[in-house]
Amino acid sequence: MWQLKNYNNIVVPDPLMRIKDPARLYCYLPAANLAMRPWKTKVIPSSSSPTWPSSGQPVELACGDFETCADEFTTPIAVGLYYDDTATPWGPGMGGADHLSTTTVAGRSSLTITLHNPDSTPSSDAAPLEHGEVEYSAPECSELDCPLYLANLTISNDSSAWTLYSDELLDDVSISEVSVQLRRPALGVWNTATGEFYFGEQRIELVVTGTLEIGEGPPMTETFFVTNDAAIFGQLGPGGEVEIDELRVDNSEFSLHATLDYDSYAGSPTTVNLAPVDLD
Repeated sequence: MWQLKNYNNIVVPDPLMRIKDPARLYCYLPAANLAMRPWKTKVIPSSSSPTWPSSGQPVELACGDFETCADEFTTPIAVGLYYDDTATPWGPGMGGADHLSTTTVAGRSSLTITLHNPDSTPSSDAAPLEHGEVEYSAPECSELDCPLYLANLTISNDSSAWTLYSDELLDDVSISEVSVQLRRPALGVWNTATGEFYFGEQRIELVVTGTLEIGEGPPMTETFFVTNDAAIFGQLGPGGEVEIDELRVDNSEFSLHATLDYDSYAGSPTTVNLAPVDLD
């Protein structure tokens, strides 16, 4: 801001020539993209009503709203949903989830990273995911649509590199040592009749880390906080396997598209005792 106010006296550093007219810059207040009280966030976007892929029926909450649905869980989850990750990152076993699934079959889980070139064709590259875990819980709700508590989601690949091209930088961009982790737990909707589950807009918040190299430049470790920009569907299998398709998240020029197939049921993760919380 100091540089902008003093532009007439000192030129704003702009080596990539991204600022078209530095004398006429406007700063808009960004819209909040974090759901700090997930049960008070509508699961169905107002612009459209998503439907279950298997039946075409609208996605609905049988229990009314997330505040009511959260009461159906045996372990109080409000503390987790309110979790402030600025002090300690969210981690495995912190959500008191009932089930843990892991990836074991190579080649069935993948991650695509896309660099969006504003005035040209996007550049994309895909690589398999070497490791992944999902912790989740769901209350007993018969054949009704009810909440799914996603306590943790982690995916990573330490050996592959995604190679992209940036028209703006006129150089290759290499991304490696990628790790994606749930920033804080989330509530979704579980269709017990079909095993499908759904997370609406701004329901999944992730922290993404990786090593970034631009051209011949030195490697840089970068961290991004992102929120999905579209609905996410997935399925729960009879053996406890968890599959999440079309995981799309946007952060500036990069987006991720992950197809995760969790096919190994690993029992129950470490649970924590959370004191009851007044949701009002």
